[in-house]
Amino acid sequence: MLAFTPDDDGDRKSERLEARTSAAAKALIEKAARLQGITASQFAVAAATSAAREIIAKHDATKIEPIDHAAFLRAIDAEPTPELIAIMALDKAR
Repeated sequence: MLAFTPDDDGDRKSERLEARTSAAAKALIEKAARLQGITASQFAVAAATSAAREIIAKHDATKIEPIDHAAFLRAIDAEPTPELIAIMALDKAR
């Protein structure tokens, strides 16, 4: 369940974010906001911010299954192959 937490960045709220939605979605958001005692705008920003943090965290994290862990560690510890060295040189050339 989404718990409302005010922005903790200390920044003045000067940016606008607008969205078009259906009447049903708007009613749903407004009802959820009322149940939490906040405005629909506060609810939408809190929900969007929470979803954004979750998506970014999933994107930034690397998950490896236990079965692949040993192979991953061996690959990291291994001496680079000539092919890998060539690929790394291409990246440095950019």
